[in-house]
Amino acid sequence: MKHIFCLLLSIGLLLSAQAQHLLDSTSLSHEYEYKSLQEAMANPDSVHKLSLKREKLTSIPEEVYSLPYLQELDLTNNKIKTLPPEIARLKNLSYLNVSKNLLETFPKEMGELSKLQTLIASQNEDLSSFPPEMSKLDKLTYLDIWGTSVGEFPTEWGKMQNLKWIDLRTINLNKEEKAAIEELFPQAKIYTSEGCNCGP
Repeated sequence: MKHIFCLLLSIGLLLSAQAQHLLDSTSLSHEYEYKSLQEAMANPDSVHKLSLKREKLTSIPEEVYSLPYLQELDLTNNKIKTLPPEIARLKNLSYLNVSKNLLETFPKEMGELSKLQTLIASQNEDLSSFPPEMSKLDKLTYLDIWGTSVGEFPTEWGKMQNLKWIDLRTINLNKEEKAAIEELFPQAKIYTSEGCNCGP
C-alpha cells in the first residue's frame, strides 16, 4: 500500500509540475516563438511555440518530439506527405498548422492529442479523409481545411460538440454532401463556397 501511495504521489507531483509549465491562451499569445530547431533544442523546456515554415521538410524532425511543453507548432508550406504515429507524443499541443503541404490523410494517433483546439490543414489538395479516431479530439474548436478534397467526415465526428468553426471553402461539395456535413455538426458555423450542381 505504501508503494502505491508513493507512486500516486509521484504521478501527482509530475502532473502538477507539467501544468505549471503550460501557458493559458493569453500568456501563450505573448510567448516567444522559436523559429529554428537549433535555437529550440538549446532551451527545450522553454519552448511553447515553434515555427518551421518553408523549411522544405518532408517529415517532422525527430527533435520536435523531445519538446515537452510544446503547445503551438507551425509547419506551413513544407513538403510533408504523412504525419507519423509519433505525433501522439506531443501531448500538450493545442494548435497545429500543417497547411500547404502534401498530406492525404491523418494518422489515427491524432486522436490522442487531447488538448488540440485548432487544426489548420488548408491547401493540402490531396487531403480527402480523416480517421474516425480523431473524434476523440473533444477540445477541437476550429478546423480549417479549405482548398482540400474532403467531401465527408466519419460519422463518429458527430460527437465533437466543441467543434464550432469549420472552413470548407473552395471544396466542390454537392448539395447532399453539404447537407450531410451540416447535419453532422449542427452546432458549428460552416464556411463553404457556392455549391456545385454535380451529382453525388
